[in-house]
Amino acid sequence: MNETPLSRRAQHTIVYIPGLSRDANNTGEAVAASIRAAADVQGGRYNLQAATPAPEGLRPCATVVGESAQPLVDVYELDYRRTFEQLDRDEAGKEDTPPGVFTAIYCAALSCAVWSRAWFGRHKNLGKSLRTRLQLYVGFAMALLLVLFAVFVLLTAAIVIANRIGWVDISLEPAPEALLLGGLVTGAGYLALRRTLLRAATQGRRLVRYYDEPPMRQRLSTEVARSIDDLVDEGYSGDIHLVAYSFGSSIALDAMLCYSGDGRLHRRVGEAVTSLVTVGCPYDIERLFFPDRLIGRQATSQQVSWRNIFIASDLFASNFVDKDDDAAGTVQTPWGVQVQSVRYLPDARLTWFSFFRLAAYKQHNSYWHEQGGCWASVLDLWDLAPTVAENEGSPPPPTLRSGNTRPPPSQAAGE
Repeated sequence: MNETPLSRRAQHTIVYIPGLSRDANNTGEAVAASIRAAADVQGGRYNLQAATPAPEGLRPCATVVGESAQPLVDVYELDYRRTFEQLDRDEAGKEDTPPGVFTAIYCAALSCAVWSRAWFGRHKNLGKSLRTRLQLYVGFAMALLLVLFAVFVLLTAAIVIANRIGWVDISLEPAPEALLLGGLVTGAGYLALRRTLLRAATQGRRLVRYYDEPPMRQRLSTEVARSIDDLVDEGYSGDIHLVAYSFGSSIALDAMLCYSGDGRLHRRVGEAVTSLVTVGCPYDIERLFFPDRLIGRQATSQQVSWRNIFIASDLFASNFVDKDDDAAGTVQTPWGVQVQSVRYLPDARLTWFSFFRLAAYKQHNSYWHEQGGCWASVLDLWDLAPTVAENEGSPPPPTLRSGNTRPPPSQAAGE
């Protein structure tokens, strides 16, 4: 049991659910620093202190305090990635085993195969625009080619060496040395990107596990629910806010959108959570591959304030509107709750010039920086600055309807 006096608790508590990677910016500390910087830009004067202790399952990150050192916002992190890492270790039988070249080939090939569903399937008109879907394919194809080139290097070197030793007599055209040189040049490119590719293969393997195995989704969403439930059980009575980035948004949605038969734990999440902020949420890209994603769900609370921050040129972000990556505004979702999508970096667009630089992949890491990043549009949720979540300072945009034309949760089939 947490022994921190309730009087020292902040009025607001943020539970941050990070993306899959362990980058330095993908932490609760980085989020707290960016929130403080954004509040300062809006005219406030805030500082950071060590966070108060948290219930089991949450990692204390930082507390945003005012000029009088009064705690205003506690930031905790829910590190669900430990669950994936433990499962990987259990399967490999040793610590931190990355996938090898052939596993990377498999993951890249599987990604390309799954992509064909997004391109040719009946659900190809869901979610992303044509240009964004093309960008997705180009990235997968490039990764697959690099991995295949690495195999080419290994096979070429083995054949040339075997010929020289005399183990085999294989006629190679062009000359073996030319093949070996070409293979070495190609291999150098692979080695330069090897760690990135293998890390991507690891994350791809975890994504497949999450979306293909309902018990895995249930396990991680239950981690969210229990962490929030523990806060309430310890007597915390302030506002609890879920803030999720990238894949963490998928876990947050699985926790906040439940089937009608889900138990008390998920219902208490809806009662306790005041707001949900999703940043770079991949729902639109998920629907390309899994058109029944979140069908049959309903919001655990109709009163939760949901803000969704997206960059139009971010391949993995969502605005919950079909075939239009630019639209911002309030969207009526099929889950009985509205989401207000706020566009960050309004000048960032996926042009054909940026297309060939794979800009849609790079933009996913552009949401926060030392000046505060995207957080200015949600500061009012935490009473840090007199801001409103309006796009580019304009009046509130018109209400849009989600492009998901499937029946409402009460009529839809289960996932």
